[in-house]
Amino acid sequence: AKSKKDMVRAAKAAFDRGDLDVAIAHYTEALDLCPGLAEAFAGRGGAKLRQGLCTEAIADLDRALELEPDSLYALRDRGQARLEAGDPMGAIGDFNRKLALAPADGRALCGRGQAKFESGDRAGAIVDFDLACKLGYPGSKELLNKARAGK
Repeated sequence: AKSKKDMVRAAKAAFDRGDLDVAIAHYTEALDLCPGLAEAFAGRGGAKLRQGLCTEAIADLDRALELEPDSLYALRDRGQARLEAGDPMGAIGDFNRKLALAPADGRALCGRGQAKFESGDRAGAIVDFDLACKLGYPGSKELLNKARAGK
C-alpha cells in the first residue's frame, strides 16, 4: 500500500513534469488517506491554478491555509488565483502576507505588482516590479516597462 508521503512525492513529480491531472489525482489520493494534509491541499490547489481553475484552486488553497496559515506556496498561489479570478485586493492581501514571511520572492512581488496595477496603484506596481528586477526575476523587466508606460 502506498503511503501519503509516496503519493505526495508522486504528485510533485507529476506536477514538475507538467502532468497536472496526474498530480491532482495523487494529491486527492493523499487527502483520502490523510484529510488534514495541508501540503496536499496546497499542491492540488497549485495544480488547479495552473489549469486555470481559479475557483477550485482557491477552495483548496483556503483549506491549506486553514491547516497551515504560513504556507508560503499556498499564500503565493492563492494570491495568483485571486488575481486571475478578478480579486486584486484579495490578491494583494495574500502577497503581502507571503512577502512579510519571505521578502525576496520575485514571483510574489510581480503578482502583487500586477494586482496593484489592476487596482489603480501604478506607483506601487512600479516599486514591486523594480524590486523583482533587482532580484533578477524573469519577466519583471517587461512588467516594469509596461507599468511605467501605463499599459
